[in-house]
Amino acid sequence: MKKRVLLICEALSGGVRKHIVTVLQHLSREKFDIAIAYGEGRADSVFWEFIKENKEKFTFYAISSFVREVSIIEDIKAILQLKKIIKEFQPEIIHCHSSKAGGTGRIAALLSGQSKVFYTPHGYIMQYPYISRNKRRLYGLIERNLGRITDCTINVSKGEYEAGRRYNLFRYQKSTIIYNGAEDKGFVKQVKNNGRIIVGTLARFDQSKDPLSFLEIAKAVVRLNPNVEFWYAGSGDYCKEEFLKVTEENPKIKYRGFISSIDDYLKDVDIYLSTSLHEALPYSVIEAMAVGKPVVATDVEGNNELVVHGYNGYLFCPGNIEEAVFYIMKLMEDEQGMGKCQLNSYMLFKERFHIQTMIQRLEEAYGQ
Repeated sequence: MKKRVLLICEALSGGVRKHIVTVLQHLSREKFDIAIAYGEGRADSVFWEFIKENKEKFTFYAISSFVREVSIIEDIKAILQLKKIIKEFQPEIIHCHSSKAGGTGRIAALLSGQSKVFYTPHGYIMQYPYISRNKRRLYGLIERNLGRITDCTINVSKGEYEAGRRYNLFRYQKSTIIYNGAEDKGFVKQVKNNGRIIVGTLARFDQSKDPLSFLEIAKAVVRLNPNVEFWYAGSGDYCKEEFLKVTEENPKIKYRGFISSIDDYLKDVDIYLSTSLHEALPYSVIEAMAVGKPVVATDVEGNNELVVHGYNGYLFCPGNIEEAVFYIMKLMEDEQGMGKCQLNSYMLFKERFHIQTMIQRLEEAYGQ
């Protein structure tokens, strides 16, 4: 008999949307009957297209009261909506994703009873380097209490798991690590005859992604090598106006907009650059590795489990422009070293971050 699984996620964009869609597409439909409750106003165009194409395969519940900010009234409404959905769908498993759904979803599950409750934070708020000490304490207290009503916390990286242990957010016996996984696109060594090198990223305009550091790195490298281009793809508003002004002044730095076909974008990129200030385990880097791209990334949790320094790329301190420039130049000036990093990225992906491994481990967790 199939197990009924209800996924709950407030915001469906970027890496979290990628994760949810991956689970929906690959979790065994012979073993599981899957539904998803999501924020009606918090899904990107890719997810809306996914809904249109999969209405017959899955059950979709739009939650009108899901909002990003803490709102007592809207959050209570969301809990009541979720409680109604749980009563209707009758899931054996409820899996909450990210902090807002993790709060409202777990409370709704507690009020409803019966279901086994899973939680994947996709990065704890306490890991953000720029939040105040008081907020860190408050969110830690909330997560700690919610952890007591959680049957299993699934962390997507060792760094995220260790942060949870550091803040005492769950019991060791009720937790596991399941790395994010991507599809194997096959490794094809890229050889370019025109001498042009493209350094690219996929990231929303958000403080956590530090797009201004991307700009500074790009300007510095372009001054040193006129045959390099920097591409930034993603949506959002944070510092976007300042970013676009620089792209108008420097044709070697390009804003590619929101990218729906990641495969086509990455096909043209030679080096993948991440300037994030914090991560859980970024899908964008995993997907770059899946097509054999060397990665230059900030040495933060998540990134430093994907990039082995000197093996498939390089790690630099967040905000250290000179260090990032040095490693990008090092890759561009060493064709043999670049080739080794390409192959190593792909092999590391196959070994640790393949979608089959992720889904197998998730099905095992659901089956326990």
